[in-house]
Amino acid sequence: MASDEEKLRRVRRLRKIFDRLATQQAAVDALSFTRFKSAGSGQWRGQVKAKQFDPEYAEAVHQLVLANQAVADAMQAVSRQMYATVWSIGDLAIKAQALAASTF
Repeated sequence: MASDEEKLRRVRRLRKIFDRLATQQAAVDALSFTRFKSAGSGQWRGQVKAKQFDPEYAEAVHQLVLANQAVADAMQAVSRQMYATVWSIGDLAIKAQALAASTF
């Protein structure tokens, strides 16, 4: 059985993982394929059908949604583990530290 100090270290590690996932989610959210849908359309007018790349565009948008959901799912799993670990700590002072580390 892990000591309360070990659990506190685990909470801090999980918080770092959660923060990295949040950064990853922000990066995924920042991706926008809408600007690429019509990119170069003026330059290629008459040479390429306007809807030629629609299936690839739709697939890219779909993959972006899947990636965003995967990151969100991972964040939820880490958050559940973090809070379960916090509430399993018996020492009140260490629990308070772990709770602060998990929320800030």
